[in-house]
Amino acid sequence: MKKIEIICNRKVRDYVTSRLKSLTGLSVSQAYDLLKNEGCLPIAECADILKRGQLLLKMIDSFKFPASIPVRPVDDRHLWQFRERWSKHLQGLLDKMVARSKPVYLADEVNKQLKRRKSSIQCSRVHLIWYLDVYGEENMNPESIATAIIKFGVTDWSKVQPLVGNSKYSITITDENMEVDQDEFRHLVEFIWDIPTSNTQNNLIEMIQNDVKVLEDFRKLWESAPRTYDYKRVFEEYVSRLQTLPPSKKRISLKKDHTKKGKDDEQLTPDAQLALVRKHECPICGHQLIQKISDTTGKYYLGHESGNACHYIAWGTFDSPSIHEKYDMTISRNGIMKAGA
Repeated sequence: MKKIEIICNRKVRDYVTSRLKSLTGLSVSQAYDLLKNEGCLPIAECADILKRGQLLLKMIDSFKFPASIPVRPVDDRHLWQFRERWSKHLQGLLDKMVARSKPVYLADEVNKQLKRRKSSIQCSRVHLIWYLDVYGEENMNPESIATAIIKFGVTDWSKVQPLVGNSKYSITITDENMEVDQDEFRHLVEFIWDIPTSNTQNNLIEMIQNDVKVLEDFRKLWESAPRTYDYKRVFEEYVSRLQTLPPSKKRISLKKDHTKKGKDDEQLTPDAQLALVRKHECPICGHQLIQKISDTTGKYYLGHESGNACHYIAWGTFDSPSIHEKYDMTISRNGIMKAGA
């Protein structure tokens, strides 16, 4: 790592540093690194949202039925699929939140005001430095700055120089070979007016906090001797309180128990089949699958050892399997096809 100093005016440095801290919670150096490499910044609330979101993702990964009660394998598999969908949806919400955090610069907002007032003047860095020095940072807003610029409309702003450089920005960069362009640095970090947020961002922290508490309550419920062995009723009650689930997957569907039926009451969609295949398990007979190479095409496929009575196969590898055309439908656990189910 190496430190770089960029000369600036003290009033400008104090304003920029304070503004970045209030908007993002970041230092000038941290903000420059993110803007240089990613073009976006987190709003101050985002840091906590991301932290809590990562906590919830870890809790989802360990969300399971308690070991103190008997659980059917089919329900355990449904829970695994449920957790996978939930984690993917939550991660998408977190990614979307960060991707939208692109800064809005004060000069651009002032120019919008000037355009509305039919002024041909374009706001620049020197306008902002002048206004900051004369009117103070407490009055730094687009409307007031535009009004002041118009009042001084006869000024030849090309001859107005920035204030003297009597201070400096100190930044740290990890790449010792990287050169910092001072004009680019000022363009990226100075005079940021806002970092827009969406309704998703506004509500997400409350949704995450709710779900963290739901999972904590569920875990505490089963820490001692169970109050009931009816895990499905209790489980679905807690799931109904969750708020960060995919909209179409608000509830997990656990299989009703039909004691007079055998394994053929378990229906497996193509997605459910693939979930088992990834675990090296045959969806029909339950025996272990192995990876093979076709003698005719040279392509990978997944099937049984020679001589096994079940002839289930899937295309691809365990990391990236796909359904064989023969099984691209809902099937039952004992291998009876349910076309159109």
